[in-house]
Amino acid sequence: MPRPRHFVLPLILLVALAFRVYRLVAFPPGFHFDEAIDLKIALDVLGGARPIYVAEGWGREALYYYLVAPMLRLIDYNPLALRATAVLCGMGVLVAAYGLARRLRGQTAAWLTAAWLAVAMWPVWAARFGVRHIALALLLGLAAWAFWWAFGRIRDYELGIRNEEFLLAGALLGLTAYTYQPARFVPLLFGGFALYLLLFHRRPTAENRLWHNRRGWAVWALSAALVALPLVVIVARVTPIETGERAFSIEPLTELLAGNPRPVLDNLVAVAGVFTVSGDPLKSYNLPGRPLFVPRLTGLFFYAGLALAVWRWRRPAYAFVLLWLATGLLPTIVTISAPNFNRMVAAQFPIFFLAGLGAAEFIQWVAAWGRPSPQPSPTGRGVLAALVVAVALGSTAYATARDLFRVWPEQF
Repeated sequence: MPRPRHFVLPLILLVALAFRVYRLVAFPPGFHFDEAIDLKIALDVLGGARPIYVAEGWGREALYYYLVAPMLRLIDYNPLALRATAVLCGMGVLVAAYGLARRLRGQTAAWLTAAWLAVAMWPVWAARFGVRHIALALLLGLAAWAFWWAFGRIRDYELGIRNEEFLLAGALLGLTAYTYQPARFVPLLFGGFALYLLLFHRRPTAENRLWHNRRGWAVWALSAALVALPLVVIVARVTPIETGERAFSIEPLTELLAGNPRPVLDNLVAVAGVFTVSGDPLKSYNLPGRPLFVPRLTGLFFYAGLALAVWRWRRPAYAFVLLWLATGLLPTIVTISAPNFNRMVAAQFPIFFLAGLGAAEFIQWVAAWGRPSPQPSPTGRGVLAALVVAVALGSTAYATARDLFRVWPEQF
């Protein structure tokens, strides 16, 4: 017989879907030039073109357009078809985030991660804006989930295991390269995590032996490299497309390489405030300056989760999330107009996972306060803590609805 907890995830997904489909054509208002370019390329794919990389818009990876093309057959109004594809990708982000968060930290953190992604304005907006950025959040979430699932299935690293899990995880990782330019930073996440394991978990123990399967690593890495190889070859040949007129966008990076770190440091300060101080300054992508957590007090859950992850950095799951956060923010740190929500889209999971982690630990801590058992049954204090988190999520949902559907359109 279904229990109340069986309805939690479906309810979260229904709320998320409502936020993403309500007046989808009207909000975001107008039709952005990036949407127009992406729609044109998707129509080319529908007409028979089979690109891997296209020159339009200063160079674009083509995977997203293969997702849009079938939607164009189903929905007559092309702008709606374009944005409906983003909605599907955005819902996929929630499912992948839930699955990965559950594997990393457990059921409560998974529910809360998905809940924050369901109602926070940034992920809602990203899933309504018909451009390819959302494909990176989806593919990276799936790739990370498959990565942890593959290694988590190892029962004894000394015995032979099946390769299918690692092939799937590697193929999904390779596909991230075909989504959006910031995906080129993704190897830093997995490479950095491999280095972390070599430095701090070199010897197999009962807790970390699943990371010592050499064949699993080899199959995973080789499949990722083979899938990404065609795009790597093409981008190496068309480099002038991205280093010509687009070169101005990476000016902080070029200044850093020339010996001037000031632009990158200024960006670093701006990005550090993106959570509760000031967000993306471009009004075409966001209510100008709106931080990620509104009301700002709800950002305390993120900061608490971040502090816990730093405190527990020797545990692989927390180290992985911290590396993901740094990698996801790096593209906006080294480019102009920081913080830019498009360029930091890969950071959606770690940001809202840390918020979910902080909320889950808050509930657990309040419920356990004054009790000898480390795994207490629900108490009045625990229920009160859960209500505090529910109020935080409810106020976030209200602020998103207000700013997305009323305040932001008035800026145009």
